[in-house]
Amino acid sequence: MAEVTLSCTMTSDPAFSEVQRFHQVWVIILVGFIAVLSWAFFVRLLLSPADESSAVIVVIVFVIFGVVFPVWFLIMRLETEVRDFFLSYRMYPLQIRWRNVPASEIASAEAVTYRPILEYGGWGMRVGFRGRAYNVSGNRGVFICQKTGKCFLLGSQRPDELADAIERAREEARRSARP
Repeated sequence: MAEVTLSCTMTSDPAFSEVQRFHQVWVIILVGFIAVLSWAFFVRLLLSPADESSAVIVVIVFVIFGVVFPVWFLIMRLETEVRDFFLSYRMYPLQIRWRNVPASEIASAEAVTYRPILEYGGWGMRVGFRGRAYNVSGNRGVFICQKTGKCFLLGSQRPDELADAIERAREEARRSARP
């Protein structure tokens, strides 16, 4: 199996660990603008009650875009670790459980500069011509191909360190598999 989604006990400290969040100014401004607009409509509804059907719509829009949407962006993060012969990653809260890829199943891991919008349609969990992408900011990451042929990109602010840690885990897995 190329990707293990079962929980596994990881006892050692990670050889690489990174947590990235959406901190781009334009994202903060956009999410903030939408939230403020939702709050404004909600306050207006409180000050001058409308008919029941439009009030329900305003409350639903307020809850979604004034509360849930901003909180979602505050807690969303890409977590990446290399430890115990595994590459582990998740885009929390979209992926609650870690995705664990055994280092022995990784064919290559290369630090790359990519074009997020042109190659993957932006940031987040995306699908592009070269496979899936998990990224939250910037244009650097590690392009990983598994022995099964499945490839994906993990965005990173430290792509060279991540690629090196994956390569060391692959080497360690090869050494431990030898008789």
